[in-house]
Amino acid sequence: MDPVLVFRRALEEVLAEGHSEAALGVTVQHAHWVGRLEEVAGEMGVRLHVGELGGFKGLVVGCNYSSLSGGSAVVVVAGGVFHGLGAALWTGKPTWVADPYLREVRRIDVKRFLAVRLEMLSRAMEAKSFAILVSAKPGQRRLRVAELAVEALRRSGRKALPVVLDEVTREILENLTGFEAFVNTACPRLAVDDAEMFPAPVVNAGELKYVLRGSLEDYSPRDIFLFDFRELEA
Repeated sequence: MDPVLVFRRALEEVLAEGHSEAALGVTVQHAHWVGRLEEVAGEMGVRLHVGELGGFKGLVVGCNYSSLSGGSAVVVVAGGVFHGLGAALWTGKPTWVADPYLREVRRIDVKRFLAVRLEMLSRAMEAKSFAILVSAKPGQRRLRVAELAVEALRRSGRKALPVVLDEVTREILENLTGFEAFVNTACPRLAVDDAEMFPAPVVNAGELKYVLRGSLEDYSPRDIFLFDFRELEA
């Protein structure tokens, strides 16, 4: 699908809100349009910042938005809001999605998602027993992260056990009795897009440091996507 027209409309909204520079994100099927999108942005007076991921300019994927840097706003060319939400959470910047399929421009609102994350973390702070979820899938199998999470929680006086799963489903989670919270070391989007699937609060590995500290001060949504060992090894 040709994204140029809807991309122009997104840039018009970016400019209308006072942003003259924006980072560009695209899904892989639109990566070959990046050169043309840069031309369009130049014609409209917008300085476009284009990073790289996996050898593709501007590429973003569900759990990796490291290509997005620079600018005071973000424009993501993708269908739906999945990638736009991830970009907004990662960058903390005003984010627009230019959807070539529906020919729609959407401004991403992260307030509801942040409210859910903070509520989950607050409840997890009160939990005394944790199931540490480990995926058996290649690319998501973070056993060392899970081991560190278990050790850190046990040092804090909590019960913690690793649980290896092929698939994370509501049925399986409900059969894991005796746990008051979950730590997810698999796909980080599970805790964002499928939080309602969990029968108890779920936090991602990068967010566990807030539970261990017992404080949400300086919370950063970027930690949703990070697997930071430093806080767990302390």
